[in-house]
Amino acid sequence: MSNECSEDTTTPEGQPRRCTSCGAAIDTREWYPVVAVPGDGYRIYAFCDEACRGRWQRERGK
Repeated sequence: MSNECSEDTTTPEGQPRRCTSCGAAIDTREWYPVVAVPGDGYRIYAFCDEACRGRWQRERGK
């Protein structure tokens, strides 16, 4: 099951701007949690807070 947003989730600078788990806006000027997933290179998933990151990881079985 994937909670990836289908819309563009990056700023013009290439930084994530929407939470992968809940879709909330992320203030990229502040620290925010991310997860790097290996595969075909690495994919970076951004989250609005640590609770969303934890929920996403549990749903993926990590």
